[in-house]
Amino acid sequence: MRMGYKPLVDADELSFGTAWHYAMEVWYDPDNPRDQDRTLLEFTKLIRQQDIKAQEYGYDFDLQETEALGTGMLTYFFEWSAFNDDFVAAKLEQEFEVPILDPLGYPARCTSLRPCGQDSPYPHNWVFQGRADAIFQREDGSYWIGEHKTAKNETDWQWHVMEPQTLRYMWALRHSLGINIHGVIRTEALKRYPQPPAKLKREGYSVDKRQATTTKLFLQTLQADNIPLEGKYLDYLYFLQSPEAPTFIRREYVDFNVDQMEEAGDNLYRIACDMIDSPRIYPNPTFMCKRCAFFVPCLVRQERGDYKYALETGYR
Repeated sequence: MRMGYKPLVDADELSFGTAWHYAMEVWYDPDNPRDQDRTLLEFTKLIRQQDIKAQEYGYDFDLQETEALGTGMLTYFFEWSAFNDDFVAAKLEQEFEVPILDPLGYPARCTSLRPCGQDSPYPHNWVFQGRADAIFQREDGSYWIGEHKTAKNETDWQWHVMEPQTLRYMWALRHSLGINIHGVIRTEALKRYPQPPAKLKREGYSVDKRQATTTKLFLQTLQADNIPLEGKYLDYLYFLQSPEAPTFIRREYVDFNVDQMEEAGDNLYRIACDMIDSPRIYPNPTFMCKRCAFFVPCLVRQERGDYKYALETGYR
């Protein structure tokens, strides 16, 4: 990343996340909101494009499984969204570019005392660029950044009160758009979707608490087979209506104050100072390596192989 390389093909989980983000952009489109058919169509088109790209570069990609998963998740999200959204989209995929400010409040820039490299124009402002998934406006008129995530398992959200990316985005949007962003609305879609309870070999249906189903599907299934809601089925219904029931979508609202946002802006200056110091690049293995897009060239370098060739052939 430091050398400016980007993988030719994203990892499977990143490909799915990209398609999901685009589906959310279509779903919340202010000019044509909540169009289920269009959202599913655009999601499928992007997934198929990713499949073609993966085949071109010899990467594994299970198109049928990915399509089925995305369609099931979106179908459930449409219904869930109708009952849980308390906002409208003011802006979607909002890009920004704002100057990074020095400790005196002036735009930081390259100088003779702090050069920015041989290829950089001189003088040159330091800027912070990014793109927010959405800016939502709630019923009370307040503005919030919207974030869409997908995950295999529920994310631990305790650390979100200090999560830096969102605070930096809020600081940047406050300065570039003049909007006082109140906080962030995070919506996490888990990579599973509700299905009818499993049918048992002998008779009846499973009441296994681990299966991915909902109260609605469970009752519909019993009704279709004229099975009375009693005994173990009544107990299972109570479970499905409890907080311990399977989760498919999670949402949290986290508000931040102006001091937190301004501190995030100050930290951007400190980070930028470190970035232009041209640190040496070397492998730094951690338990996160298995998800790193640069796993292959990093491994080749550790083996004293031709890692530059790995970068030139697998990245752009």
